[in-house]
Amino acid sequence: MSIKNYSQQWITDQDVSIVSEALRAPYLTGGPSVEHFEKDIAEYVGSNYCAALNSATSALHAACLAVGIDGESLVWTSSISFVASANCAKYCGAQVDFVDIDPETFVISTAKLASKLAFAKKNNKLPDLLIVVHLGGLSADMKAIKKLADIYKFKIIEDASHALSALYAKKRVGSCQYSDMCVFSFHPVKIITTLEGGVVTTNDHQYYEKIKLLSSHYTKVSYSAISEPWEYEQIGLGYNFRMNDVQASLGISQLKRIDEFKAKRLEIAHEFKSKLDRSKTHSQKIDILEKSSFHLFIINLKGSDITKRRRTLYDTLLENGYKTNVHYIPIHTQPYYKSQSVYTSLENSEAYYQSALSLPIYPNLASCDVKKICEIVNSAK
Repeated sequence: MSIKNYSQQWITDQDVSIVSEALRAPYLTGGPSVEHFEKDIAEYVGSNYCAALNSATSALHAACLAVGIDGESLVWTSSISFVASANCAKYCGAQVDFVDIDPETFVISTAKLASKLAFAKKNNKLPDLLIVVHLGGLSADMKAIKKLADIYKFKIIEDASHALSALYAKKRVGSCQYSDMCVFSFHPVKIITTLEGGVVTTNDHQYYEKIKLLSSHYTKVSYSAISEPWEYEQIGLGYNFRMNDVQASLGISQLKRIDEFKAKRLEIAHEFKSKLDRSKTHSQKIDILEKSSFHLFIINLKGSDITKRRRTLYDTLLENGYKTNVHYIPIHTQPYYKSQSVYTSLENSEAYYQSALSLPIYPNLASCDVKKICEIVNSAK
């Protein structure tokens, strides 16, 4: 029996052909494909600039450095995310704290954020940066968050690892209309893939230039009058975060099919919404489904003894060939973070984790599989 994962890549003969062509090109890295891919992403999301890196984790790290996060900084984010959303600030030496989520949308609660900011101001512990996680592909309320940022003077990075093709306020996530920068992931389970890889989009040229330097050892070609043609200068401490041309060529090919990818994910999401028994589960609240990229389709189980019932449902689905997952274990409960600090109340995040389960959703998941998954979930005791 083949196992269908909660998400997986969709590679076509066209993708293989383009990657094969890239492998025969003169440059496997440092060639033209990365810049081409960056321009394609910027045009697609509507940002002025895009910098491609070797992972979304590197992109988050570089974005934190670009806005000046260091050992004196305080960074807030959501605890319901992969650990990279918080680790990127730790790499810079910063302190990290968490904002609770909305129990209906599963993204940062603006009410909780406003309350936490007011309290932090009284105690002179306001954040320097908020990393906003668009869980499952649904954008948080960025306009409301930006209003708070203007009042309390913190920077905003969108962790949109799940949200390529998602919409907010009639624009695509990544346009950075209410943020300083936005990060996307191209891991194989994401909306499109470059094997591994990520980008930072921004409308600020200085941020863009700094991220490009940071991702390439903080070196640049020397243009001084006495320089030799081979000279370069390291003007700061950087990293090797570069995306290569083979990865970028796959991204260029995949991006051409993103409308098809999104349409198929939306079709599956509509089917789940219509067929799942609402007396037993509820899913992420989205007023217009087209707003989400539906990287994930997350359900919360209702009723008593939820943790035990979730494990039983997980096992039953696996026995029938469907590998589900839980996104995510709250970051603040991880041993590393528990040892760092005592965090404020995050009851919504902890309650969410107890009952959350991510059902399979990806473009070439068959309708018969969606129907079978719904039958198993609906019949679960």
